[in-house]
Amino acid sequence: MPCMPICNFNRESPVDISNLSSTLASNSAAESLAHRSQDAKSVAEQEDIGKQVESVFASMLIKTMRDTLGEEGLFPGDKSDALGGLFDQYMGEQIVQGRGLGIGDLVAKYAHRGSEEQ
Repeated sequence: MPCMPICNFNRESPVDISNLSSTLASNSAAESLAHRSQDAKSVAEQEDIGKQVESVFASMLIKTMRDTLGEEGLFPGDKSDALGGLFDQYMGEQIVQGRGLGIGDLVAKYAHRGSEEQ
């Protein structure tokens, strides 16, 4: 089976490639600038996601610790554990607002490393 050409070049009129390198350089500079802008947004998003994950983890950790107190717990009159749940969520958010546990930073680094590989 004969091989079909993908492009038919007109051999009689040569292609001018003198401006090709400058065009590619300007396009690559524009793409690099756009990519950096997207990277800055994605890094901020990844840090935010890391903080959210850390907040949920801290809330679950506090809930587990609070569960070890027995039936009386921190809020003895609260049968539905609504106050306890709010407390866990609030404390998880406050931990992240401070130094945090470091989990959010690890999640953000992992997500950033994964986005660089793609």
